[in-house]
Amino acid sequence: MRIGIVLLYLQYIAGVLGAGRYVIDRISCSGSLYNSVKGYMDTVQQWATDICTPLEPYIQDPTPANRPDETFMNLVVRLFGKDDLPTLMNLYSRFDPMRQYVLVDVDNRSEWWKNSEREQSDLELFCNPDYIIWKNSPVDGSATWWDPTRYCPIKNDNMILDLKLPSTHLLAVSCPAVIDGNQERWPVRWSETITFQPQKLQRTIDKDVTFNAKRVQKAAAPSLFSRIKHKFKRTDKDFKPVDLLDTTEMTLVHEISHLVTCGASMDMRGDRSYGWTNVNELKSAENAENLAYFAMINQLNKNYQLDVKYDGAFVSLN
Repeated sequence: MRIGIVLLYLQYIAGVLGAGRYVIDRISCSGSLYNSVKGYMDTVQQWATDICTPLEPYIQDPTPANRPDETFMNLVVRLFGKDDLPTLMNLYSRFDPMRQYVLVDVDNRSEWWKNSEREQSDLELFCNPDYIIWKNSPVDGSATWWDPTRYCPIKNDNMILDLKLPSTHLLAVSCPAVIDGNQERWPVRWSETITFQPQKLQRTIDKDVTFNAKRVQKAAAPSLFSRIKHKFKRTDKDFKPVDLLDTTEMTLVHEISHLVTCGASMDMRGDRSYGWTNVNELKSAENAENLAYFAMINQLNKNYQLDVKYDGAFVSLN
């Protein structure tokens, strides 16, 4: 047990020290897209701050006086199964780097940035996958999908290629700093990336699929859920009222949590890792969707005095 706590503490320290910078690609995220993506990042970083702020005093000095309040700890138990110190340190080590990212306004496609400045802990955000091109590999001459921002081939089963299809269900895909298929860290000058599917990103902007008071009010209305539930019968998840708040910000928390800098979470059961029903079954900080729901519901608790019952319905905290 003592060894486990020491390892978690080292992970916590790594989280504190491992934060990097983020860049929004100005070519793919041109015009108003740049400010939209920055707005999503601002929200995600505030969510991460709202998690780390109550955790930090208790992690530094785990006395009853420093313990986060009951509502917060109940949420920890609901989504991660327990609220012991290693669990809280694990959560802090994932969300602290997320809140520490600093925006830098540079040309991320310049040779200076790619070859001299960027690091593994940096994050680049793209608003479409057009930078992934089909060409002859400079390595062996064979035709392949190629990522010129990192000078590396893209395997045909890489999910980022799905973003080139308007019919995809994916809004965004992350590329953590590991080589495909194993845990070897990639070269020091390769950043981590998150890429959006352009049509779906524009649709979420046009329809204002953001986490705000108006959306929370609509999601909490039983009549709305009854009217739209049929739209989700084509999915493989048991759709619940809280799933109406699966917004762009939640997607971004999910994808950032996959990054090595933020703890390298997984989709533990593939497609059955998503949605309220599945996160309740998994109860793991290793699952990206659990982290995303935790961040979102903490906002419901904190700013809207709402909580979520086991069945996914909303309940007032008052």
